[in-house]
Amino acid sequence: MNNLKPAWIEVTTNDNDKFILDPVTEIDRIERAKEAGLAIRPLYYAPRAWVNLTETEINELTQKWAGELIFEVTQKLKEKNHG
Repeated sequence: MNNLKPAWIEVTTNDNDKFILDPVTEIDRIERAKEAGLAIRPLYYAPRAWVNLTETEINELTQKWAGELIFEVTQKLKEKNHG
């Protein structure tokens, strides 16, 4: 058995209608559906491989944030020194 928790719960009614419930916020409705004998099926997200930032992306973000930080520090120093 896998260790994944279901992302959603699909409930099928006696009339073959289907609806989806959130197992985190709608646990009471899921329990009532089980007690009523309705078909319950967990739906999982497909596991995805982690995709990291490239060196170029990291460098671009670093330069952007460094530039913004320098500007903010300069502005604060001007305020403090020129009132």
